Amino acid sequence: MATDVGALPDDALANVFRGLPLRSLAVVRCVCKAWRDVVDARALLLPHLHLLPRSVRGVFINYLDHDHPHHLVRPCSPSTIPRVDGTLSFLPNDHRRSVSVLDHCNGLLLCKTKWRSELCVCNPATCRWTVLPRGADGHHYASAYAAFDPAESPHYEVILVPAVPEAPSPPEDHRWPAEEVQRRALLWEKEKDAPFCLDWFFSLPEDGAAIGQWEFDQLQHDINDDPCRYMEWPPAAWKLCVFSSSTGQWEDRIFVREGTPAGMVQNFRRCDRI
Repeated sequence: MATDVGALPDDALANVFRGLPLRSLAVVRCVCKAWRDVVDARALLLPHLHLLPRSVRGVFINYLDHDHPHHLVRPCSPSTIPRVDGTLSFLPNDHRRSVSVLDHCNGLLLCKTKWRSELCVCNPATCRWTVLPRGADGHHYASAYAAFDPAESPHYEVILVPAVPEAPSPPEDHRWPAEEVQRRALLWEKEKDAPFCLDWFFSLPEDGAAIGQWEFDQLQHDINDDPCRYMEWPPAAWKLCVFSSSTGQWEDRIFVREGTPAGMVQNFRRCDRI
């Protein structure tokens, strides 16, 4: 910061900041702690809050058999509220095909193109968009989230949450025996047209004693050869992959868990099976 600017009294800085538009004021707030205190102490962002939406005006819905999201909006006056391109038709053809909405934050949408597995951030109100570069890990993740606060910064971030560690593959002699595969296939053909019943879903087959021994052997293999089985999830220190629009790059960041874990890895693997 230049010496003459740093020497200005807070009231003089505040008078200068009041004449800035919202985006520039958000940038100024991020320059240094002293300037942030000037903005916050005088609530300089408060007059701009009317520019931000205060109610839910619509929702995006992804359908499994549709190539694009659907935007459901509340009835409103066209003269007072600008319409949003809910079909995302402003995206190029090679990115508009088979797109789904993963997350949203303060007007920004985080989307994924299904056929190219690319992440895209767009603003339906301004029709601006950008495709994120592919990370070093090839974007292997369970879920993705967008973080954007125009009152804090004009930049956004995308956080990838990793999937639960997979169990190691069992050795060849621990795979399902051929006769068991055939038996289960016949059982499925018999039961698939019947009404769904939780009792049947969780019950053992008639020859449960024999197959129970096989599953017991499989369980012993999992316990002995799976180092992640009893690991806390999420872990106390979690390394997440984060994209920042300010740098245009992905980076690994360590996040510290607050409170107790939600469970162990083995608990979430069971949920995935169900």
